[in-house]
Amino acid sequence: MNKNAIDWFDEIVEPCKKTAQEKAQSYGSSWTWYRARSLVDRIFSKAKRIRTIQDTGENKVGESIQSEFEAILNYSVMFLIQSKRKFQPENLSSDEVLKQYEENLLVCKTLMKKKNHDYGEAWRDMSQVGIVDEIIVKLERVKQLLKEKQDVSDNIPDVTNYAIFALILIKEGRED
Repeated sequence: MNKNAIDWFDEIVEPCKKTAQEKAQSYGSSWTWYRARSLVDRIFSKAKRIRTIQDTGENKVGESIQSEFEAILNYSVMFLIQSKRKFQPENLSSDEVLKQYEENLLVCKTLMKKKNHDYGEAWRDMSQVGIVDEIIVKLERVKQLLKEKQDVSDNIPDVTNYAIFALILIKEGRED
């Protein structure tokens, strides 16, 4: 029997959190200069790269699809952190980055619990292709909401969770 998403959650996010912490120690909080649209663009470019690899079967850069889903997760958490801070640049310590990272992951985990209850882990019937398309569609909606100067922070936890679902499928050996 496969573990459910909540059982997988901490194991899946741990390497992402470690990467975020290492980058915070190496580069500081330079990423706080990203504006909302810039972070959405970063997430979108990662999803589009995955889609291109899926469509062509070619990976010329060499970075794995798994690492791209991990990047989507991390950029999404950065977005959530910055959204609460009104996208103002700030020099954050690596400890503060980790604290805020964990707080925002908790938001995603709570949402995942609620949605998995209502949807019954329907994501398990999705392909990795469907998950990527769902991320891209969500991001297109976010871009439109940003143009209309509406709040988009409720959409980003879904993107984070879809990345986690894809990473679970990869862990379980389902890369279709």
